[in-house]
Amino acid sequence: MTLTEDAPRTATPVLGCFLPPTDGNYFINQASSYYRWTPSGVTRCEESSCGSPWPNYSAATMYWSIRTFIAIPSDVTREETTYGWRGINFHHIEQPEGSGRLLSFVDIAGNYNLLAATTNSQWYPQLIPESYCFNVNQPDVPFLPASAGLGGRLPFVIAIVAFSCRPENLEQVLVGDNAWLGNT
Repeated sequence: MTLTEDAPRTATPVLGCFLPPTDGNYFINQASSYYRWTPSGVTRCEESSCGSPWPNYSAATMYWSIRTFIAIPSDVTREETTYGWRGINFHHIEQPEGSGRLLSFVDIAGNYNLLAATTNSQWYPQLIPESYCFNVNQPDVPFLPASAGLGGRLPFVIAIVAFSCRPENLEQVLVGDNAWLGNT
């Protein structure tokens, strides 16, 4: 989605990061798709298979703003929000319990602004900028338990995946590659 020409363009005073408006009238909603996750994988969700009007689903609007992802936990083109833009962050959850492995659960209300992933983790550079890496941003901390991967609110996870690939490849990454299979 893009902004209209008359949309206000403001920046946060401290970091100078771009803050999009929260009024949906300032967005041009480009053609997009809805996806549904099931234990057997991710599928495109059409009105014929998901119902019309859209049933209960969760949505998020996310932007990359110079150094960080910022998000609102709703579709700003469909709902008026007073929530405001927040940076994404993470809960670190031991998965499975007692394993010592930490799952980075993406949210906008997490306790950590960095992934529970070390610089030698195989998966994170493919998905998320290095600015979220634990070792790069806290090099004085010598040890972090093994990563159990990325999880969290599905709209945020899908948005991160969408930012990691070209728009024309998103459906292949989400649906065709079957990377989600077995991840519940």
